[in-house]
Amino acid sequence: MAREQDILNLPAPKRPPRLTSRRIGIHTSSAGGVQNAAERAYRLGCNAFQIFSSSPRQWAPYDLSRPQCSEMMRLREKYDLKPMAIHVNYLVNLASTTPLFLKKSIEAFRGEVERALALCADYLVLHPGSFRGADREAGLIQTSAAIAAATRGLDLVKRKLTILIENTAGAEYSLGGSFEQVAEVLERLRNAVPIAACIDTCHTHVAGYDIVSEAGMRQTLAHLDETVGFKNVLSGIATTPRPHADRSWTGISISGREPLVVSRFAGC
Repeated sequence: MAREQDILNLPAPKRPPRLTSRRIGIHTSSAGGVQNAAERAYRLGCNAFQIFSSSPRQWAPYDLSRPQCSEMMRLREKYDLKPMAIHVNYLVNLASTTPLFLKKSIEAFRGEVERALALCADYLVLHPGSFRGADREAGLIQTSAAIAAATRGLDLVKRKLTILIENTAGAEYSLGGSFEQVAEVLERLRNAVPIAACIDTCHTHVAGYDIVSEAGMRQTLAHLDETVGFKNVLSGIATTPRPHADRSWTGISISGREPLVVSRFAGC
């Protein structure tokens, strides 16, 4: 499969891309500097975007420089790129029952929050974790407590940063495979940090919810509203259950107010 060409290596557009009234974006590479993600998003015709603030599969943190943060903010303002979401490192497991791994995860997640604050991100997207070695309820309690511990002393409200709990496919010991589980984490953290949900279509489908038929989609959305609540769904990820890169560009807005961010992931 041929590798995609970096859009920054192509001539800059002579006129602004045509945009929709909805906020639609993709997960954008930060290669060459985190600020480059904003330029890539704009050139790809997006008005919102998501990034990793460090390597998604390594513990080593990425040190952001003040010039990088300033340039990111300048480009976002210039191109009206909002909201910006950051997806948490995949290694982080705040439901871990292993003390050392849990400690490492809490430290890494706090680093994610600090970088999100430095970049003035709107959302920080987190998988709720894996409860292997415990039961599901204990895992949900552990994740909620770990998020509260990791954010202690950081003013997310003042900086307008919201943590988004992403639903998952619910495989094996994975938390977040049902809307009820996502809703429980939100409820536990309601008075601790700004908290909301991110709904991934691939994960929703694989978890067993019908989003294929019209009747099933209506039922699934009704169930989502009854549990998580549309008002708490601030971001959506439109992906398909395929083993390779997804290229879904469907824009959705189920809240009727704030449109959802639609991102692109390599698989689901």
